[in-house]
Amino acid sequence: QIFWTTNGSVPSPANGRLYTGPILVSNTVCLRAAAFKSNFIASDVDTQTYLFLSQVLRQPATMAAYAATWQANYPADYGMDSNVVNHPVYGPSLTNDLRSIPSLSIVTDHNSLWNTSTGIYVNSTMSGQAWERPGSAELINQDGSSAFALRCAIRMQGNASRDNVRTPKHSLRLLFKSEYGPSKLSYNWFP
Repeated sequence: QIFWTTNGSVPSPANGRLYTGPILVSNTVCLRAAAFKSNFIASDVDTQTYLFLSQVLRQPATMAAYAATWQANYPADYGMDSNVVNHPVYGPSLTNDLRSIPSLSIVTDHNSLWNTSTGIYVNSTMSGQAWERPGSAELINQDGSSAFALRCAIRMQGNASRDNVRTPKHSLRLLFKSEYGPSKLSYNWFP
């Protein structure tokens, strides 16, 4: 049996939907799936991201079930900058501009990022292995094909840049460890 989720969580017979036929993808979604059979080890979790750029450009600054504030009580901001999206020069070409570069999709359980007490983005100044979360990374090429998709660990990256008083947007770090998936990423990022 194959179970799947669209909320970033790891699918299992206790979490997710049973695959019974084609899944309609009509909006931006991160689809995760895994196979299960009695008396066998479950398959790895496969993650595929589907992006609809018109929805990406119009994503609101606040969203239900997401933290309203980040570290240091900084107001959360999940949206694209409306000054750029609605700009008379840059706005009309933005969809094609986004298609001209690869996109890196990082997927993890919702709470791994946004839970007020355990989420790594909300608590961005925390560090170390205790603040590492399992997830997946997929590099989507300009033509929509996948350069790689694999399981990894996710941590916050930086030092002073983790503090919302200095900057509200933070960098993430991908770690490749055998406990999560491949112990190395071998990819010629800059050919």
